[in-house]
Amino acid sequence: MRIIKLAAATALLGMAMACANAGNQALKEETGATVAQKLEVGMSQPDVRGLYGGPNTTSFTDGGNVIWKYEFVEAQAKAENFIPVVNLFASGARGHKKELTILFDENDMLKKHSMTVSPVETNTGLLSQ
Repeated sequence: MRIIKLAAATALLGMAMACANAGNQALKEETGATVAQKLEVGMSQPDVRGLYGGPNTTSFTDGGNVIWKYEFVEAQAKAENFIPVVNLFASGARGHKKELTILFDENDMLKKHSMTVSPVETNTGLLSQ
């Protein structure tokens, strides 16, 4: 009985600790509302960089506008990861992804921005498809 309790406690502790995040940490606590409070039309690129750092990706529109994208992903391991043998067939993580997209005009001034949050899930193991 003590072994079962110890195994259960270890599994719960492992699940609690199995949280990972990646990307721009400045977005971790951000929401669409908090971003809207901080970003204003007409802000310069250095002002935005001061808030969120450098973008994860940069691209350009046909009209010469610049697009900066910031990403942050936070995920927790699935419970199946901690079940011996089962984790060989079905394991992974689930969480959410935040993406902040900022459009600058031809003068490098903020024109528009958008913040999205979407669920993410990864599946590993022999049964993942």
